[in-house]
Amino acid sequence: MFLTILSFIFTIALLVAIHEFGHFWVARKLDVKVLRFSIGFGKPLFSFRGKKDNTEFVLASIPLGGYVKMLDEREGEVAKEDYHREFNQKPVLARFAIVFAGPFVNFVFAVFAFWLMFVIGIQGVMPIMGSLDRDSIAWQAGLRSGDKIISVDGKDTPTLNSVYEQLLNTFIDRKTAEVQLSDQRQLIFRLDKIDKDVDPSQFQDIIGLSLKFPDEKVIIGEVSADSPASSAGIQAGDQVLAIDGRSINHWRNLVRAIISKPDEKINIKIIRSEKVIILSVI
Repeated sequence: MFLTILSFIFTIALLVAIHEFGHFWVARKLDVKVLRFSIGFGKPLFSFRGKKDNTEFVLASIPLGGYVKMLDEREGEVAKEDYHREFNQKPVLARFAIVFAGPFVNFVFAVFAFWLMFVIGIQGVMPIMGSLDRDSIAWQAGLRSGDKIISVDGKDTPTLNSVYEQLLNTFIDRKTAEVQLSDQRQLIFRLDKIDKDVDPSQFQDIIGLSLKFPDEKVIIGEVSADSPASSAGIQAGDQVLAIDGRSINHWRNLVRAIISKPDEKINIKIIRSEKVIILSVI
């Protein structure tokens, strides 16, 4: 909650600073004397004087706005040598430019921010497939390890989440989904075969998409006493090679393989001291 409020205040202060800088910069360019540049209202928390025109720069206690105070005879006496630098003495177009500069700079900043967002891209996991369950919708449709999904029903899917989102929308409409792969193949996911009353939490498992991760050794770090693994003879330091004949090359695959068979016996192939051993865990 605190971080949310802090982020909100920072965002408002940033937008205000950009807006007021627009007024300030154009006023300076048009030779209008700026007396104060303030971010926020109320009691000043921090301030200093600039070299040019002795302008006061202020950070105030209420960061919900700001202002640029310019020389103006309507707000106080003006020295004779500064008459030509008053805001109200400038031509209409100059005054319009100063007033318009604030919102214009905000607009330019918004365009830049959106451009930067698209340049940086969307954070997410690319939908490149790893090992797939042969009973899954994905496998039956023809999806295989290494395949990359680029669109579903004609809509781009740069991340795995976007793939699931589009598949879920199609499932709700009780339709089949057209899945386009990077190698130009097009697959048909028979989502209409899924029970319409399926638990949403099981939807991803039924579809059966599995990400491809870099291979790594799956080594047991610790075995709890009196656990099924301990009873089966699994020891710390054992490297898991396969479960029920399926190669295990990542911790995610190990967890998925175990969860998929609750209360069932599984055969775990391990390597210990350079010896391959097959153990049954019940």
